Amino acid sequence: MVLTQEKFDSLVKELESYAYRKPKDFRKRVFFLAVIGYGYILMVLSFLLWVIVTILSLKTVSGKYGSVWVACIFVIALILFGIIIRSLWVTIPKPKGRRLRRKETPNLFKFVDELSIVLKAPKFHNILLTNELNAAVIQRPRLGVFGWFQNYLIIGLPLMEALTLEQFHAVLAHEFGHLSGKHSRFAGWIYRIRQTWTQLLEVLHKHHESSRSTSGIWYIDLLMLVANGLGFIVFGWFFEWFVSQFTAYSFVLARTNEFEADRCSANLVGGQNLAEGLISIYVKQRYLNRVFWREIYQQADLNSKPPDAIFMMFQALKNEIPAQRKETWLKAALAEKTDNSNTHPCLSERLTALGYITNASELSHKLTINKSAASQLFSEDFLQKIAAHKNEEWLKDNVGFWQVRSSHLQDITPMLLSLEEKAKNQKLTFDEKWNLCRWTKEIKGGDAAIPLLQNLLAQKSYHAPANNLLGKILLAKEDSTGIRYIESAVSCDAELTISGYQLVCDFLYNEWGDTEKIKYYQDKIEQHYYRQLFSSTGLDR
Repeated sequence: MVLTQEKFDSLVKELESYAYRKPKDFRKRVFFLAVIGYGYILMVLSFLLWVIVTILSLKTVSGKYGSVWVACIFVIALILFGIIIRSLWVTIPKPKGRRLRRKETPNLFKFVDELSIVLKAPKFHNILLTNELNAAVIQRPRLGVFGWFQNYLIIGLPLMEALTLEQFHAVLAHEFGHLSGKHSRFAGWIYRIRQTWTQLLEVLHKHHESSRSTSGIWYIDLLMLVANGLGFIVFGWFFEWFVSQFTAYSFVLARTNEFEADRCSANLVGGQNLAEGLISIYVKQRYLNRVFWREIYQQADLNSKPPDAIFMMFQALKNEIPAQRKETWLKAALAEKTDNSNTHPCLSERLTALGYITNASELSHKLTINKSAASQLFSEDFLQKIAAHKNEEWLKDNVGFWQVRSSHLQDITPMLLSLEEKAKNQKLTFDEKWNLCRWTKEIKGGDAAIPLLQNLLAQKSYHAPANNLLGKILLAKEDSTGIRYIESAVSCDAELTISGYQLVCDFLYNEWGDTEKIKYYQDKIEQHYYRQLFSSTGLDR
């Protein structure tokens, strides 16, 4: 039986308590649960292989219909064996990113090699550079559940530009810590199994669904239907239960491993460097979300061509963040609570474990850096080349938006002027007032549109678009009263649920770090999604 989110949360809480009290016994439980998964697969495959070999070894089959039944059993067993083998051959897509070569970035490779040796971590087959403010290690199985792993180190160029070399060293040491030592290797093995089992269950579901398709030959379709049905009954029910249980156990183990990786990094590089790096990532990610990209896209109202945003971002990540904003975002980051949406503990728990929770405000003053890790590990020529390439990609992806936006503003500007002139001498219709509000916002900005929207809502408080627009403007101004207007918009038009409440979630995350309220609105989004799904399939009737 698949666990509901409520039962999953309850099980995780129970297992976390058990893992804290008896860590060795907990790991034994996880290990034996993993063995059960492999054991069941081998048991089913062994039985099917026995059936196939036994039938092949038969010389004669008595009875008029005996040979037909034996042939059917043989074909079904063979199909089922093939389905299971094919399902086990789960392929995980290769991570995306620009593959770095030792010749072009020798300092980075030397840096990585030294970390691997010191932490006794396996060597990486690929180092990929991405556009994320993040770093990660990924082990991709080439043989599905049977392993033979390919190791990937994923490094975000924005991360390297946002941190000093010491801070980056600490963050990378944390990632290496996931693969270092017996405990970490065990946790990594369990994590990979969890990924593989989840995908295996998805493959079995797909086979079960595909059994409804027909080839046009009735006896082949019947055999395929029986084989897929048996495969799902014999195999699917087990993994419905197994994946749910194993996910909960491995989830707790993965979260424990995050603290172990932090300790590994602190022992090697120093807890303060890791604490500084974590604070910098949390705060600068909010800066990008709330300020930088918003200001970049607002430039579409002024210029017909997009700016060199990637170059600007790399510079902005090194610069001083205004004290008031920095304090707000740090407070929001520290206010976050650990939940079961991902395995990472919240910032406050990680800093507490490192012993730097009381120094968080002081450490946040070190966000401004002179030399980034990127400038020290990459040559100037390579850094300029890769930044130019990333910038060109961004320009190519966004030039269309800039052109459409510029054309749109040119179209509505004379219409806005006409409405403003008309409003001086005549009474506007409601639709004209609404156009005046939204065009004012687009051309003159949110501040100019607020009083117009308030007057419009005084006339018709249930107008969903006006409530939605005013809510967006206020949330952009870091005014929490915008939430009330978004809620009013959603109550008037359910189609605004996902976009409106996602906006609220982003605001709560960046400004308050209120995990409980975020979960409340995420639940609202999920409920709306399932209502739409059931409605479209007729299941609500």
